[in-house]
Amino acid sequence: MTGLNPLSLQKDRLFSELKEQNEIDASEVPDLVPILAVCAAARSAQTRIYNVARLRLKESDRVKTVEAMLLALGAEVGVEESSIIIKGKDKLRGGEVDGANDHRIVMSAAIASCFCENPVIIKSAQAVNKSYPRFFEDFKALGGNIK
Repeated sequence: MTGLNPLSLQKDRLFSELKEQNEIDASEVPDLVPILAVCAAARSAQTRIYNVARLRLKESDRVKTVEAMLLALGAEVGVEESSIIIKGKDKLRGGEVDGANDHRIVMSAAIASCFCENPVIIKSAQAVNKSYPRFFEDFKALGGNIK
């Protein structure tokens, strides 16, 4: 991951710092939770992402959709009150993900495909048009496999 402005006012700048942590407070970075959960699922450690209650009020109930996405891809994940617990492993299985018409779930599922042994099929992938219409073009240019 390169190109994040460390002086940016957006909390996305914290991604590189947070992606390797085993305890992540989501209260200040709710939009990063889907991709942080993918990173947690793809490394051999247990991660707890806590203070996730406000994620239930996004484009989808992101607590449920993050859990469903990771389970569909073969990750070990569970939800406890206001936390998502992920027991990571080096490779995910792959499978079919419901994008839930949520751009961040779709983009996270696509990134997760890089850690999967089998293909990832994403339903409602057009949701990326909300924030990043060129996402799949850029993903492919970076080496992502799209069919």
